[in-house]
Amino acid sequence: DKNGVVSANFIPGDKAVEQYLKNNIGYLQQNFDSQDIPYNSLSYSEQKNQHQEQKNKKNNNKEND
Repeated sequence: DKNGVVSANFIPGDKAVEQYLKNNIGYLQQNFDSQDIPYNSLSYSEQKNQHQEQKNKKNNNKEND
């Protein structure tokens, strides 16, 4: 932000990265704390199944037609 405080929401590209973030987000927060790096939040979004999203979009488009 404008005060130099970090807020990050990581968006994993696959399940392996999501699992890594899940296992290590606390470690990242500890590193920020130990180095006195101010942060508001450090988080990650769950990866969504892209195939399912595309299928839902197609179904929505069919319903709208």
